[in-house]
Amino acid sequence: MKRTCPGPRVRAVVKRYQPHAKPVKNAERLVFLCYMLFLKRLAAASCVEAQENKQKTVTGQHVKKVLKNVLKASKG
Repeated sequence: MKRTCPGPRVRAVVKRYQPHAKPVKNAERLVFLCYMLFLKRLAAASCVEAQENKQKTVTGQHVKKVLKNVLKASKG
């Protein structure tokens, strides 16, 4: 069975940005789920932006336009 959460990769990224942090067991799953929720919000906001511009496809410009607002909303 293929794993859905790339544990070693998530641990490496956390260690790179927080070298002194000692994550608890299964912390990489929580980080990965938060990442996936952020991407879902970004995709939904980009889709709404494309629809407001009466376009059927989401482009990089739509993503860039909503990125700041989604980041602000996702900040804990």
